[in-house]
Amino acid sequence: MFTEPIDLDEPNKNLTYRYLLEACGEVVRNQYLNAAWQTTASREKGSSNSNLSVQVRLKHPSDAAKSVSFHPKFTYPIFGDEETIFGYKDLKIDIQFKADTLKPNLDVSWGAQFEPVGDTKADAVKEKLEPFLPTFFHPEQDATPASTSFEPPGECQHRYTANGREFGIWSTKLTDPAAKGILNNMQIFVPFLIEGGSLIELDDPEWTIDRWRIFFLYEQQPYAIDQDTSLPDKQVYSLAGYSTAYRVFFLDTEKLQSYGFHPTNGAATTISTTDSDSTWPSFDPTLPSNQPSRQRISQFLILPPYQSHGHGSHLYNTMFRHFLTHPSIREITVEDPNESFDDLRDINDLLRLRHTHPTFSRLTINDAVKLSATSDVDHENRKTVPKSSLLDLNALASLRSEAKLAPRQFDRLVDMQLLAAVPPYHRKVARTTKRDRATDANDRRYYFWRLIVKQRLYRHNLDALNTMEDEEKAEKLDETLRGVEEDYERLIKVVEGREERGGVMGMLEPAAGGEKMNGVSTTAGATLAAEGGTPKRGFKRKIIEDDEEDDDDDEDTQKNDADCDARMSHKDAETEAGLPERGSKRPRFVDVED
Repeated sequence: MFTEPIDLDEPNKNLTYRYLLEACGEVVRNQYLNAAWQTTASREKGSSNSNLSVQVRLKHPSDAAKSVSFHPKFTYPIFGDEETIFGYKDLKIDIQFKADTLKPNLDVSWGAQFEPVGDTKADAVKEKLEPFLPTFFHPEQDATPASTSFEPPGECQHRYTANGREFGIWSTKLTDPAAKGILNNMQIFVPFLIEGGSLIELDDPEWTIDRWRIFFLYEQQPYAIDQDTSLPDKQVYSLAGYSTAYRVFFLDTEKLQSYGFHPTNGAATTISTTDSDSTWPSFDPTLPSNQPSRQRISQFLILPPYQSHGHGSHLYNTMFRHFLTHPSIREITVEDPNESFDDLRDINDLLRLRHTHPTFSRLTINDAVKLSATSDVDHENRKTVPKSSLLDLNALASLRSEAKLAPRQFDRLVDMQLLAAVPPYHRKVARTTKRDRATDANDRRYYFWRLIVKQRLYRHNLDALNTMEDEEKAEKLDETLRGVEEDYERLIKVVEGREERGGVMGMLEPAAGGEKMNGVSTTAGATLAAEGGTPKRGFKRKIIEDDEEDDDDDEDTQKNDADCDARMSHKDAETEAGLPERGSKRPRFVDVED
């Protein structure tokens, strides 16, 4: 009975409704109406799609025609997993922000609202939104136009031009009241645009906030008096994106060893007492910012109207340049990157290394190495080859330290560069049948490249592989390697395309102007739409690699990366292995859309 269609605007037209009202009274009638709403809640008249009902608008400081707007990609943290709002017809939720300070205004309107019947009532829209808006927020206030006196907080790190429009990137610590206020105003962007993202606790003690740095990306324009007249000497700013990063302590085991601290297989330690205390590094506990640290990029967001114009690369490279100048920062890492950010990161890191580090750009594999039988290591007389015979590991370790890249990220970039050095024609399994005895040097390099990558995959997935039979293990390694190589080739193609267009150095060095950069080719990620598309929640690449943050490498893993005499036999690598190669990462993070 309760599944009979009912016009919720005019229930008296429903025969069952009229009969229950006349025969049973209002109590039974209300129960029926309540059930009718529940069964029609998924219909257009019963509920609204919250992603489409919400519109975010940035009011241009001087020219209303230049204001931009967009719909959120996600609203489930606010309105529930179904992303629907119950009880309204023609619902409109307009959240306006001043484009410079991001002070918000909320306006909620609708054509009709369901009157409460028993326990069934329309969702409280404003109450659900208010926890994500600043505490001083007043719904009735208007987001008044910005003042020409506004200046982005912090120091300008980089200026460039894209599509004939001027942009700049400013940076400051979150202890800056102006920066903290802007971030507080726009915290709602995190649930709207960053899947699984978490808000920064701005009420934490100042010593904790002091670890955080924020980078603002603003579009800069002359103040417009009217449509045809502007004042070049007065500038107004509109936010286009931002990123946050924070510092965590970094235990430099190599430096500790140089001062006499020697870990011995994790069982015991020996500390030299022959030198005076003055030989030990000095630490000032009152200045944590001066201690060795990792810099973690946390939230990274380019607002939808500004996506697909290269702004993500400008922002990322500006942040990297800034962190590279700080001697206390030993590694620059990323917190829970999604797939699209992985692409942006890989492409720009590879470009940076290729164009600023000649040692990296000249990387090649020693193809003169011969496989040897090592029965003392492998009782089945498998053929093995140490990585140290194929690559100069000391030079790579020095380069990684100088580039301040996490070990796993650096290893992947080395893999890409070595693959790029092999001509595409030689990247065929059929050409590796003679292995180290192939007459063409490129065939040998490709063969050894496969061994190197498999060795890394084997090491990173050792626990999972140990649960498999040899045949299954080989199949998994082979499947993963194919996916990894395809992914590398896709990224290499993007990098080489940018190099051919000459769109490299303007993004790697500070400049007063720049050129338009094409967006990075991406795969739809859990957090981010690829080139303007809409990501599906929970989507991840089938091929994954590092299921932890890239700065969580333990000492054993780093040691294996360095000496590689814990060899992977040719028998394990020969038949080649789906294993995780990249990401099932925790679905929190950043948004980027380059």
